[in-house]
Amino acid sequence: MHNLALDAGRGRPWGIGVAIAAICGLLLAGGASVARAQTTTSTSSTSSSSSLAPSISITSASSAVGTNDTVTGQNFTASGTISVTIGTTAVSCGDSSIGSSGNFTCLFTVPPLSASGNPYTVAATDSSSLTTSTNSTGSPVTFTVTPSISLQNETVTAGANDTVSGEGFTASGTISVTLNGTAVSCADPTVGSNGSFACSFAVPSTYSGSYPITAADSASVTSAITNADAPVTLTVSPVTTTTSTTSSTTTSSTTSSTSSSSSIALSPTVLLATAGIALVLAGLAAGAARRRVHRRYESGSSQAF
Repeated sequence: MHNLALDAGRGRPWGIGVAIAAICGLLLAGGASVARAQTTTSTSSTSSSSSLAPSISITSASSAVGTNDTVTGQNFTASGTISVTIGTTAVSCGDSSIGSSGNFTCLFTVPPLSASGNPYTVAATDSSSLTTSTNSTGSPVTFTVTPSISLQNETVTAGANDTVSGEGFTASGTISVTLNGTAVSCADPTVGSNGSFACSFAVPSTYSGSYPITAADSASVTSAITNADAPVTLTVSPVTTTTSTTSSTTTSSTTSSTSSSSSIALSPTVLLATAGIALVLAGLAAGAARRRVHRRYESGSSQAF
C-alpha cells in the first residue's frame, strides 16, 4: 500500500486504481469469512435440535379394563396435538394438546382389550406425523391388560338368578365360573372378540352365606377380583317361608261367635224367662190333674146312688 501511494505521488495515476482494488478485495474476503461463520453456527444449532428424538412412557404397564392410566411424551412438535394407541386401539386423551416445549400428558381409561394381544405396543403420533413407540432409552413401551370380573347383584336370595361379567380374557374362548369352588352353569359361556363375557346363572337353593366367585377361560386366564383389585363375593340369603293367617282368622271368628252365643244363652234375663215358663207350665199341669181327680170323684158318687 505504501509503495502504491508513493507511485501515485510520483505521478503514476494507475497506482491509485490498483490500491483501491486491493482494499475492495480485502473487504470482500472479510465479509465471506463472516458469512461462512454464521452459516456454520446455524447448521450446528439445527443439528443439535434435530438430535432430540421423541420418546414416551406409561405410568402403569399392566392394569384392568376400565381403570385410568397415563402416557407422557417429550420432544414432539410444539403446540401440536397428540394421538395415542394401544395396539390398534386408539384411546381418548383427557388433554391431547402438546405444550410449547414439545411435551404432553395423556390421561385415559383403558378400553376393552383381550388377553390375546398381550403385550400391546403403545405408540404416540403428533399432528405433524412425528411418531414413536419407544422410551428415552430406545426400549419399546408396552401394555398388558389384566382380567377382572364383577357381579350384577352382590346380594341375592337362594334360588335366584345372577350375572357375573368379565373383561380382559382370551378372545373367542369359553368361560367357566365357580361359586365357592363349585361350577355353575352359564347361560352363555362364550368370550367375545374384545375379551369380555356375561355369565347368567342360578344360585343353588341350599346356599346361605358369603361365597367367593372365580372365572377362568379356556386359555387358563383366571380372575377372582374386580378392576379395583377387590375380591368378588356373593352373599346369599336363605328363602323365608310365610304362614297364611286366613285359617286362624276364620277360627277366631268362629270362636268369637260361639262365645257370643254361649253368653246370650246364659244371661240372667233368659234364665228368668225360662223359669217363668216352667212355673206356668207346672201350674197348668197341676190344674189339669185336679180337674181329672174331681171328675172321677163326681163320677164315682153318681154311680153309688
